[in-house]
Amino acid sequence: MGIERIVQFECKVCGRRIDVTRTGEVYEEPVYCCGLEAATMSAPAAPSVQAASVAKKKPVKKKAKKTAVKKAAKKKAKKKAAKKTVKKAAKKKAAKKKAVKKKAAKKKATKKKATKKKRKR
Repeated sequence: MGIERIVQFECKVCGRRIDVTRTGEVYEEPVYCCGLEAATMSAPAAPSVQAASVAKKKPVKKKAKKTAVKKAAKKKAKKKAAKKTVKKAAKKKAAKKKAVKKKAAKKKATKKKATKKKRKR
């Protein structure tokens, strides 16, 4: 039995990687994928290295960023809503204070009129 060797090919169209195991001196036929001949790559890395690289996918990181952005947006919305309620409460308080002042001024004016009428009699 001859020495086994693994040759790795990569499709130029879809990017698929194809591992071909060959033993001895065998006539090497071209490998086709998507209707075109696949290009020969360097020797494949160790299986543990491939598994580690497969585990680290970029889409996972993108999802984390999206959730972080969403959380930040929610926090911002909560702060904005809190500010609105505080502003509304302040406006109500100011309006109430103004109304109380007007009422007190009106009462004072009516008392003055009543005391003037009493003095005139």
